[in-house]
Amino acid sequence: MEKISEREIQQSVDRQLQAVERLPDERKLTELEKNAKRLQSIASPESVERTATTVAKSLGVDTQQYATIDKTVEGSLEVASAQIEDVIRIQDSDGTWRYTAKMVDRHGHRSQVPMSQQDGEKLYDTFQVMAKYPMMRGVYQSVVMPMLQKLTTDSAEATKPSQPTAAEVDAAEPTDEP
Repeated sequence: MEKISEREIQQSVDRQLQAVERLPDERKLTELEKNAKRLQSIASPESVERTATTVAKSLGVDTQQYATIDKTVEGSLEVASAQIEDVIRIQDSDGTWRYTAKMVDRHGHRSQVPMSQQDGEKLYDTFQVMAKYPMMRGVYQSVVMPMLQKLTTDSAEATKPSQPTAAEVDAAEPTDEP
């Protein structure tokens, strides 16, 4: 069996993400369902775990980061590591749907956040597909959630103003000399 490099995995993931971004929303859900069905029919939980671990390692993410989300932990949600665990919908008396994101952080703290109709409907449909295909849910929890967290963290770090070095601070301080 040919060994694939981490660089090749990263490039493949990047190409797939770019291809998905170009798809219309309806097609994205159809493709997710098709791929989830295929994954469920040809893979075993062990092979999915091995593949997820290899892909996660190449992306620099920890597959165990959200492993404890099945356990509820008391305390406040850590917003910096919060990810969507599920989306629920409730029908109002007038027939409209209200969507709520169930959030979980890396420690297992939970919270619920209302969503817009448009975003809620798309994500609700996505999570319904994952509910039908448990292996896809496992990939989401072990690879996608940590990858989203990494992207969020990397983005926040990139926009964070850099701190001056001690030498720059010393150079900027006024002196008593005339």
